[in-house]
Amino acid sequence: MKKIVATLIVALAVVWALSSCGSSTKSSSGSKDLSAQSVVNTIDAAKDLSGTWKADGFTAKIANGVITIDIVGDDQSSGLYWKGTFPAQVTTSTISSQANKKALQWAILGSDEKTKTFTYKDNKLSFKFSMMGVSGMIDLTREG
Repeated sequence: MKKIVATLIVALAVVWALSSCGSSTKSSSGSKDLSAQSVVNTIDAAKDLSGTWKADGFTAKIANGVITIDIVGDDQSSGLYWKGTFPAQVTTSTISSQANKKALQWAILGSDEKTKTFTYKDNKLSFKFSMMGVSGMIDLTREG
């Protein structure tokens, strides 16, 4: 029970943090930044993105064609946010992941999306995080 309460507190803290960050960025020319849109760009050579990726409040692991993203609290408690397909080698900067609905069906913090789009750019793996009506971009960096 304590883990569930701690996980819910962490989720609310993440939602609060994202809501204070804003969800839209502007470039120096004043136009909206299009980096999060689903524009497919080819990467020069296939990239292996397997391993552990982190951002404040998130840990992602990519292995064996699967990406798993957990929301992580200050006390290192965690809850599943996303589990889905992810290619071993990527050749485009935009990757579409299909949800593992069975894994997510009982995850309290789990996304209800059927697909999630990831963007790989400048050695960062980004995705749109949404929970309880609040959304924002999460930029993961590879650990190690």
